[in-house]
Amino acid sequence: MIYSNPEYDVSRSKNPKSISGHKFQINLIKGLLENSVNLKVLNIQRIRTVPFDKQLSVKRNEIKLDNKNIGIDISYFNFPFLNYLTQSVSLKKEIKRIINENPEENIVLLVFNTHYIQTKVVLSLKKQFPSLVTCNVAGDLYGEYGLKNTSLGLQKFWQRYVEKKQEQMQIMFDKYVLLTPMMKDALNVKEGDYTVVEGFYDEKRTDGKNVSGAIDNSNKKTVFYAGSLRLAYGIEHLLKSFELINKPDYMLYIAGSGEGDTLVKEYSKKDSRIKYLGFLSPDDVKRYQQSATVLVSPRKSDELFVKYSFPSKTFECLASGKPYIAHKLPCEPDEYGKYIQYPDNESDEALSRKIEWLCELNADERNAIGEKAKQFIYNEKNVKVMCRKVCDLLNSCFKS
Repeated sequence: MIYSNPEYDVSRSKNPKSISGHKFQINLIKGLLENSVNLKVLNIQRIRTVPFDKQLSVKRNEIKLDNKNIGIDISYFNFPFLNYLTQSVSLKKEIKRIINENPEENIVLLVFNTHYIQTKVVLSLKKQFPSLVTCNVAGDLYGEYGLKNTSLGLQKFWQRYVEKKQEQMQIMFDKYVLLTPMMKDALNVKEGDYTVVEGFYDEKRTDGKNVSGAIDNSNKKTVFYAGSLRLAYGIEHLLKSFELINKPDYMLYIAGSGEGDTLVKEYSKKDSRIKYLGFLSPDDVKRYQQSATVLVSPRKSDELFVKYSFPSKTFECLASGKPYIAHKLPCEPDEYGKYIQYPDNESDEALSRKIEWLCELNADERNAIGEKAKQFIYNEKNVKVMCRKVCDLLNSCFKS
C-alpha cells in the first residue's frame, strides 16, 4: 500500500507503521521512472473496515506523482471479508485489462512485501498467462525468519492464517529484489534470480524541507528515536542506556507506536528528561531530526530477523545530516561502517557512552560527521542509482 492522497489521514490505516513501507515503494516507483521504465501502479488502500471507518466503499482513483498520472487505487467494498473478495476481483480485472491492451509488450508484475491479496492475484494470473514475469520485492519475510505476530483474539487467528499463506507464496516468484544477501538462502533463490537493494533515498523529495526544528535545543543535548516501538527493536535497551546518563541537560525524545509504548510512558513518568511523542507524520519526524543533537537506533544483532531485514531509518537518519548511532547489524554492507557511529558493543553502558561522546563534541565536529554521511546517501544510495540494479535484473528476463 502507498498513501496515494497527500491529504490521507494515516490514523485511518489498518497499520500506521506502514509509513516506512510507503516511502520504500514511492522511492522504488521514482527510481524506476527515472530509469525510463514504462510503469503502471495498482494500489489497494488498506483502511479500517466498516464500522470502524465510515467509508462504505473505496472508489477507483487516479494516483499522481509529481503531477503525473502513474496508476490507480482500485475500487472495493469496505466491509469485513467482503473487502478481500472485492479487492481480488478489482485487481485481477485491472491487470487483465493492461495485459489485453499491451499484447506485444513484456510485462513484469512486481509485488511489495507479498501482501496476501496482491500476491494471490498475481500468482493466479501467472498460471493463466505464463509469459508474465513475477517479481517479489521482499521488504519482510514471514515464518521463522520474520517478526512474530503479536495480535490477540480473533484477529490473531486471521493474521496467522494470512501470514502462513504469505509464507507459502513468497517462494513462488520468478525474480526477487531482496534487502539483504541472507534473504536468498531463506527463500531458496537461485543465483541470477535476485538483486540486493537495501533501500534508496530520494534526494529530490520536498517533504520536511525548509522547516524549522520542532524543539529548542540551544541549551540541551537531545537524542531522538522515531520508529516502531516493538520490544524486539531494542526500545528498553535505549531507555536503560539513557538512564545511565546522569546529566540534567540531556533529553530523549521517542516517537512511534507499538507494544513498547507502555514501557516508554513508564520511563517518562520517572524521568522528566524522557518525552514520548506518540505517532508522528513524516514531516514532524523530519522536524525533530533537525532539532536533535544525535539520532539513534537501538536495534541489536541477537534477533534472527535482523539478518533478513534492513532498517529503513538507516537511510533517513544518515541523510538528515545528524550523527547517527546504531549497532552493527549482520544485514548491513560494510560500507555503512564509515558513516554509522557504532558503540563498542551492544551493552547499555556502551550505547550510553557513545551518546555522551557524540553529544559532547563541538558543533562543527558533529556537523562534519553528519554531512559526510548525508553525502554518502545522496550520491550512492539515491533512487536512480539503486533502481538500476532492479532494471538490470528485470531486463535479463527478456534477453534472447
